[in-house]
Amino acid sequence: MKQYFLFSTYYISYKLVSKRYLKTTTSLKPFLTQIMKHDVIAYNSNFLIKNLFFLLGIFFSTSQLSAQCTGVYQLDWSNPATYTVSCGTVNPAGWTVKNDSCNYWSPNIFVGGLPGGPNKIVNLSIRINQSGNLTANDFAYIIYSVNGVFRRMVTIRGDTISAAVASRSDTVSVPAAGYMNVRIALKTTANNRFFEIKNGDVSGCVQLTPLPVELTFFRATAQPGHVKVEWETASELNSHCFKLFRSTNASDYEACGVLKAAGTSNFNIHYSLIDRNQFDSIVYYMLEQHDFDGKISKYGPVTVSKSITVQTIQAFPNPWNGTDLNVAIGNATNSNVQIGIYDKTGREKVKYNAHPDPQGVITIPADFLNEIGAGIYVLQVSDHETNFTTRVFVE
Repeated sequence: MKQYFLFSTYYISYKLVSKRYLKTTTSLKPFLTQIMKHDVIAYNSNFLIKNLFFLLGIFFSTSQLSAQCTGVYQLDWSNPATYTVSCGTVNPAGWTVKNDSCNYWSPNIFVGGLPGGPNKIVNLSIRINQSGNLTANDFAYIIYSVNGVFRRMVTIRGDTISAAVASRSDTVSVPAAGYMNVRIALKTTANNRFFEIKNGDVSGCVQLTPLPVELTFFRATAQPGHVKVEWETASELNSHCFKLFRSTNASDYEACGVLKAAGTSNFNIHYSLIDRNQFDSIVYYMLEQHDFDGKISKYGPVTVSKSITVQTIQAFPNPWNGTDLNVAIGNATNSNVQIGIYDKTGREKVKYNAHPDPQGVITIPADFLNEIGAGIYVLQVSDHETNFTTRVFVE
């Protein structure tokens, strides 16, 4: 009779939890399948009771999370119902990843509403702590999925994080009666470098009223001679304009562009601005959306690392006479430049890597050019974004 009661109670709990929480969370399904087996129920009642309370904890903690506002979520490392991780070190205060690649998943965040109704907007706040010595080989990826389908990803490179904590505020549009979840992938490549996510560092809440603008992406891309900043809206309501701001330290921003908004729309609209500012460091971009009634919504920052792009090159002496060969770059770059010299068949005869001097000149020692015979050669300069060529004549 006791075993029957346990089985019945457990089965009901399993159904409640699987329906409410485990619809797409595959990582716990093998666990549930295993503990539902008859041998566990019949011979290990203590194990069953322990995990029954765990499952009920998932169900009731989800209900409690929804008490303050629709679909609210708060990460709590002392409550396994609020997270799943693949590796790393978890304690009641936080999760640390060092010299490893590990993943965190939130449970499904349900938005409520009736099927076919207007989309719901989930406001998300994410903070990622870091050791302060991260490099370009260390990454944090934030991935948003809606109804089990990938929506978008945010990439944060370790050496672009200037503060002790990388903070983000994002919005995700979810169909009514649907759900979303968050995945955070952390990677560091040394034991003395780490990422850490603490209690409350991931939280989200469904807005009771939708934002005037639903942004699907916001990004900045380094291109020859400029940076292209783009964003796209899925819908707009009473939207007056967008203002773009730029910073080199993530604290002090200056305006660098403004675009008129669509007003009101229910279809995707793409916006872009070109920033021709010349810089040699990481640049941060923030976006403000202004309503006609004066309300302002902020997005970002997004970052881009861009050196001044090579535009023209000149080699001298030309014809080359056996001395050092100088290559002058029209716009100096502070990054490493690769120079290749090719014969008329396209075979590489010389390969040389160097940083230009302050005047934008790279000097190739004559010793590197001893395989070049008389003839006409193509000299190519690459700064990993663009390639420029000129001819070199050898007497």
